[in-house]
Amino acid sequence: MSAANYTEHDVSERLLNGPKILSWLNVRMYKPIWNPDNTQAGDADSISGFAIQFRHNHYQMLLNIIERRYPGVELYYYFLNENRVNAIAGRVKPYKKVFVVGITVGALRALHSMFYNQVCTSTLLCSLPAHGLFDQKAASRMLMYFSMTYLLLHEFTHIGRGHIGYLESIRTKKPRFIERCSLKNMGILEVNSRIEDDHENFERKLSECQADTYAGFMLSTFVAYQADELHRSSCGLPKTKIEDALAMLAACSVHLLFCLYESEHKRPHPHYPPPMIRSGMIETQLSRGFMEMRKRSIHHYVVTGMMIANQIAVSMKIPQSTYNLTQAYCEFRKHVLPHIDDLSTRAAAFMPQNIR
Repeated sequence: MSAANYTEHDVSERLLNGPKILSWLNVRMYKPIWNPDNTQAGDADSISGFAIQFRHNHYQMLLNIIERRYPGVELYYYFLNENRVNAIAGRVKPYKKVFVVGITVGALRALHSMFYNQVCTSTLLCSLPAHGLFDQKAASRMLMYFSMTYLLLHEFTHIGRGHIGYLESIRTKKPRFIERCSLKNMGILEVNSRIEDDHENFERKLSECQADTYAGFMLSTFVAYQADELHRSSCGLPKTKIEDALAMLAACSVHLLFCLYESEHKRPHPHYPPPMIRSGMIETQLSRGFMEMRKRSIHHYVVTGMMIANQIAVSMKIPQSTYNLTQAYCEFRKHVLPHIDDLSTRAAAFMPQNIR
C-alpha cells in the first residue's frame, strides 16, 4: 500500500494490532492507543470531552500549516494509553513521509488535574487579568489548551526539522552492561538501557532545544487564532486586550507544563535545560512570532505570565530540582545556545521536503 493511500484507519490498525512501528523513540514498552469516551464529547471540561474537542478543532489547523509548509507529508495524531507524562513522535516505516505524534493519556490526565483541580482554585490565577473574557474554569480550559498545543508543536518540530531521521542515523549501537552488586560473585550481568555516547547525547539536547524554539514560535499562531475567534464572539472588546490576555495564559501554561514534567521525573533530564531556561526560550520565540504576525509587542504579558506560573508552582508545592539558575544559564549560553541552529545543517537531509 502506498503512503498516499495509507489512511488514518490503517495507521490505527497498525498501531493497535501490529508490531511497534514508531522509530527513534526510546520507549521500553509499546502502549496501544487511548480512545476517549464519546458520551462525554459535549463536556469540554471532562478529560474525554477536552480530548475529543481538542483533536477535532486543533488537528485541522495543524494540517493546514503542514500542507502549506510540507506538501506530501501525512501526519496522524493519537493519545497513547501510557501513564507517564510524555509525548512522542515517529516515522511509520517503510513509508517515508508518514509520521505519527502521540501524547500520553498520562500527560492529559496530569494536566487536567493540575489546571482544573489545583490552578483553577489558586488565588494567584486572579493575577492573570483576562479582561472579563474568562471565568476560573474557562481560564483553566485555555491553560490546558495551550499546554497541549505546545506538546503537539514540540513533537511536530522533531518531524519538520528532520530530527527523527538524523538521530536515527547517529544512534549508538552499544548497549550498557551493569553488574549487579548483589550477584557479583555469581558473575551475572544485567543488560540495562543502552548508553548514549557524548556526541549523541549532545545532539539530542540540541534537538530538544530546537523543538522548544520552533514550538514557541509556532505557538504565536495559535494565540493569534484564538484571539481572532474570541474577538468575533466577544462583546466588542478590543482585540489587543484579548491578545494580551491570551499571551499571558499561553506563557503561564507552558511554564506550568515544564514544572509538572520535572516533578514527574524527579531529577533534571539530561536532554533538557531547567524549566526556567526552557520557558525563557519559548517565551522569547512566542513574542517574536507574534511581533512578526501582528506588528505589536506582547513581551511584557508573556514574561508576566511566566513569572505568575512560577509563583503558582511554588504555592502548589510542585517539587522541583534544586539547581543554581545563574550557573545553569551560563553553561547553557556557553555550551548549548551557540550550536542550536547548527543542527539544521546536519539534519537538513532528513527534513520531510528533502526525503526521497
